[in-house]
Amino acid sequence: MAAIAFQAPTAYPTLQGLQKNQRDGRLLLKAYCGRNSEMTTICQYQYHQIKAAMQYPDIAAAYQGIIRVELVHFQLLGQCINLLGVNPQYRIFCNNKPVFWNGNCVSYCSTVQGMLMADIENEQQSITQYRQISEQVSGVPVRQLLGRIIEDEHLHQQIFTDLYNQYFY
Repeated sequence: MAAIAFQAPTAYPTLQGLQKNQRDGRLLLKAYCGRNSEMTTICQYQYHQIKAAMQYPDIAAAYQGIIRVELVHFQLLGQCINLLGVNPQYRIFCNNKPVFWNGNCVSYCSTVQGMLMADIENEQQSITQYRQISEQVSGVPVRQLLGRIIEDEHLHQQIFTDLYNQYFY
């Protein structure tokens, strides 16, 4: 497999000077560990990598590269949430009650073709969610971080689309 860049070339912005803001921190929990979140993405892609490995080693290798970048997103969001003054537990809030993340959020497709289709859609949902959260948060450093993560998600969506077209179109 030719060398693939799994991360956009620009650096992630610094979170220096971030002020505590519980509202912004809670908004970020959705992207951190909600149904369509970095937590779900990491677990889903790891499952898909395992399932694809024997028959499609190139696809499995791409999943590994993308997972590494998603882990960076997960770490950055967790740090940001913590700096904003919210405990980065693996939960969101619905009606002010905690709802903890669980494995039912993962797409357990039975075919690699279905997995890639689900992951293309997952990346689009992530992009949409990051844009929505970015419009709601008040902190510039948070918006900059979300914008930078979106760059990676676009790249991942393109990688999955290219793999789908290469193997299944």
